[in-house]
Amino acid sequence: MKHPFFDMVSRPFELRGNPSVDAQFSIPYTVATALLDGYVFLDSFEPEKVKERARNPLLKKVAVFRDGAIKDPRSLGPATVEIKTKGGKAFSETVEEFKGHPKNTMTEQECRDKFLRCSAYSSKPFSGEDLEKIMEAVLRLERLKNTNDLMKLLK
Repeated sequence: MKHPFFDMVSRPFELRGNPSVDAQFSIPYTVATALLDGYVFLDSFEPEKVKERARNPLLKKVAVFRDGAIKDPRSLGPATVEIKTKGGKAFSETVEEFKGHPKNTMTEQECRDKFLRCSAYSSKPFSGEDLEKIMEAVLRLERLKNTNDLMKLLK
């Protein structure tokens, strides 16, 4: 069965027209980046970094295969990563549902950490105190009687 999303993200990485978008829609790029940097985040898709990384031989060593029938075409999982070293060792990890999925939710601390990392990319800088107030308001959003207080924090 054809799977348009899989076909779009599984092809070998190459720079086409927009380095950031080319990287965002490339499993080989994101896997190589995770292995090289230990993480994949917004800075991983900065055009300069993508262009620099495009020369890395590890990108060409990442192959993507579809294994087995797709149970739910709307799902991105399960996914397995297998790494084989030159020394003959093999490592494998399977994730049934990606982090952030309702069956694999982020902890409050993970949400806080991600929010703080993302805030560095905001077009409006916020003080640490303001960021803490915003986080607290969002964490108790369902108990707010009025969202105006939160909106004031974001101005």
